[in-house]
Amino acid sequence: MRKIRQIVCLVAASLVAQSAFADPPQESPQTPFGQLQLQLDALEARTQALEDSEPTADVEGRTYCSVLRIDIMRGRSFNATEELQTNIVRRKAVFSGGSFSGAYQSNVLNNQTDDGIVEHPPGTIIDPLLATYVQTGSKLDVTFAAGPTATWYVSKDGSLIHGKKIEHSTFAGGQVTIGSVRSWTLIETNSLDTCDAEGQ
Repeated sequence: MRKIRQIVCLVAASLVAQSAFADPPQESPQTPFGQLQLQLDALEARTQALEDSEPTADVEGRTYCSVLRIDIMRGRSFNATEELQTNIVRRKAVFSGGSFSGAYQSNVLNNQTDDGIVEHPPGTIIDPLLATYVQTGSKLDVTFAAGPTATWYVSKDGSLIHGKKIEHSTFAGGQVTIGSVRSWTLIETNSLDTCDAEGQ
């Protein structure tokens, strides 16, 4: 009798172990466990949607309001004069198919010379800015149609682009020297947003 009890206990234990490894029964949505499963499924769907909409630094197909600040220093050793000029140029810019185009909005400047006067003449209208670009992660290597190049950097979500470039050149056998710093800031907009001219 004792052996029979042991055999029955072993068979019962075996059946319990098998049921523990079997698929759990499907809970009805009306039961507490069923409600919990529905909430878990909804949470998983929301998490997946957030992962699918993760921000990207890719600028392709995006539109920006571009503000370029140009600081130019001119020195003339032959008559000991100098000049400092600051331009602010705004453009509506688009990245598309490896090309960059910036439609002119405004160009304003301040100009200081040796006579002690700071002038505020109107800037000249500038042709649209055309360039090509190669993006590697957060880095943009830009080659302008006129020949110069620049390196810009993009925020992780692609909404902000910034870059600086400093240059120096000489003319007239070194009697005229020019130094410049260009600072680009591009803020993402959409195609319907305005990029107002400076001062408006």
